[in-house]
Amino acid sequence: MGVSTKPISQRAYLQTTRATAKLLGQRIRIARLRRGWSETEAAERAHVARATLQKIERGELSVAAGLVLELCSVVGLAIFGSGSPAETAGQLDRARLELAALPRRVRARKSQGIDDNF
Repeated sequence: MGVSTKPISQRAYLQTTRATAKLLGQRIRIARLRRGWSETEAAERAHVARATLQKIERGELSVAAGLVLELCSVVGLAIFGSGSPAETAGQLDRARLELAALPRRVRARKSQGIDDNF
């Protein structure tokens, strides 16, 4: 199975991926509304177009991940824990340690066929 070369708008995503994006968009909208910000105000604070904010809040998967994460930060929506700099630094340290214990890369397995020689 190779990497999809379809344009993003035509790519087929898993149902769980679509549901997660929709949930994240709704959580961003809730955080924005709790702050009392209009779409325009939140978009300006995140340095994105209002149309981009609307796509994110609808859970559209065509928006760059960096823009989604930036908007999360702007509206105060923590994805991992509290979102405090200290907690994020601690999580980054733990992730580095975990990655150090794993192989640097994994090669594709070669098909060995079916071993039916009992």
